[in-house]
Amino acid sequence: MRTVEVVSSTPLPGTGVPLSQVPSNLQVLNGRELESVSNLADLLNQSLGSVSVSNGTGNPYQSDVSYRGFQASSVLGAPVGLSVYFDGVRMNEPFGSVVNWDLIPMKAIASVEAVPGSNPMFGLNTLGGAVVVTTKNGADHPGLGLSLNAGSFKRKALSVEYGWQNAERRTDHYVSLNLDEQDGYRRHSGSSVKQFFGKTRWQSDKRLSGLELSVALADTGLSGTQSLPLSMLSDPKSAYTYPDKISNQQVLINLKGNHVIDDDHSVIGNVYFRKSNARSQNSNAHLDDGCYDAAGDLTAACQNISGGTGTAPNAVAANALGLARYTGDINTSMVYSATHQRTWGTGLQWSSLEKLGAYGNSLSLGFNADVSSIRYDQSTVLARLLDYEAVVTPNLRYYFPSTGGTTGSNV
Repeated sequence: MRTVEVVSSTPLPGTGVPLSQVPSNLQVLNGRELESVSNLADLLNQSLGSVSVSNGTGNPYQSDVSYRGFQASSVLGAPVGLSVYFDGVRMNEPFGSVVNWDLIPMKAIASVEAVPGSNPMFGLNTLGGAVVVTTKNGADHPGLGLSLNAGSFKRKALSVEYGWQNAERRTDHYVSLNLDEQDGYRRHSGSSVKQFFGKTRWQSDKRLSGLELSVALADTGLSGTQSLPLSMLSDPKSAYTYPDKISNQQVLINLKGNHVIDDDHSVIGNVYFRKSNARSQNSNAHLDDGCYDAAGDLTAACQNISGGTGTAPNAVAANALGLARYTGDINTSMVYSATHQRTWGTGLQWSSLEKLGAYGNSLSLGFNADVSSIRYDQSTVLARLLDYEAVVTPNLRYYFPSTGGTTGSNV
């Protein structure tokens, strides 16, 4: 008997479509392919065609995934062109549509589908395609699984999963835990990843109706350093400037329900709440705020800020605004940012396999609604670069060039 692989063509896994009937290069990952990697970005890179990965942050959990030229990145401000869904929940953050790969629990993943093409069913920024993740359950993944790893750079990792079911009550349950600690191959580039996933399901007699409640929790701390200049390549483990670190926390609660109306019609829906917090500190190696040129005159950008039309009055106005050149011992800065996001969402989908005329069809109609609240704070403080470490200093001395010239004073 020939096995037919059925895939979902929508964020919610409603009525499936045979893979052979999908008019695009839809790729599916499951089974042992999921066991050899620690995060979803690496899985896509190792197992799918048309995928490449770059890493500008220096941390393995913060890769930029490019799929057919369209990107899914954890770096705020990157041009995102891919959507990522986790059991019907959009994982692109409301602020910037970035994807934090460290918040997706790898151990809990049952299958991954890469759907190519600009598809409006997957929402905003689905320009190059979508990645659809389906999680495990206790009925299809029973028993205890344990994995221990240790290696270079003080790598320690633990993965535990357990699934079980109660046939009398028609319920099944699944839990998983991922822990990963490592120092990184470069100095000051360590990672600390903690992920938990739990799911409980109920199904009616003959599986005509079902409910499932899942919870995903994550707490991570990721460090990475900037790319090395050529002058430092003699020591590849060096850190150009540090600290550069981001801490992410997530709480995701997802309630799904499904009902088979008859042989040709079914309905599925979900309601979810997602909270994510991100805090980062970033060191920047630069000598001043860019408001003065080598002659001590204001640049064009700062002339616009200060509101004048000539060099002399602009320099005075800039001094009043605190726009100036740093002194020799204050040669860098630290940028602190915090992002707090809350999302409430729901989706509903009706599917039909009823024939239209003499042809078999798969028709899906539905909607999805997300409401998000976002708070973003950022502050910059001056620092001194000591052995490539940005050390915040309370001695916030500025150098103010005199009006129209190169002489000035320290304050």
